[in-house]
Amino acid sequence: MDDVTCVVLNYNYGRFLLECLRSIENQSYNDLSILLIDDNSTDESLGVIDLWLETTDIKARVIRKPSNCGVAHSYNIARNLVTSKFITFVDSDDRLLPDKTQRQVDAFTDAKNVVAVYSDVLRFG
Repeated sequence: MDDVTCVVLNYNYGRFLLECLRSIENQSYNDLSILLIDDNSTDESLGVIDLWLETTDIKARVIRKPSNCGVAHSYNIARNLVTSKFITFVDSDDRLLPDKTQRQVDAFTDAKNVVAVYSDVLRFG
C-alpha cells in the first residue's frame, strides 16, 4: 500500500491536466499513487489521460464516470476507494511544487495530534 494517494478530480481541464499529473510524478516523495477521477469530460481530457497512462511509471488508477455527477460525487468515490495512510486532493488545474508531498508527510509525522495539513497557493500565468 502506498503512503499517499493523490486524488485528481477532473472535468474539462484537459488543457491543464498533463502538467498537473507531471507535477505529481515529479514529487520528491515517491511512495505515492494517483487516483484520477474524470467526471465525464467533453474536452480533450480523455486523450490527455490516455497519453499520460502510456508514458507514466507511477502507480495510477483512472475512473471514467459515465455521466457528469459533480465534484461531491467524485469526492465520495475517492473516499470509498482510497486505502493509503494519507490522501491529498489535487485539482486538475493545479501544479505541485516538487517537495509539497514530502513536506506535508513530514508535518504529519513530526507533530502529534495533527489531523490536516494544507499549503499556500502560488498564482502563475
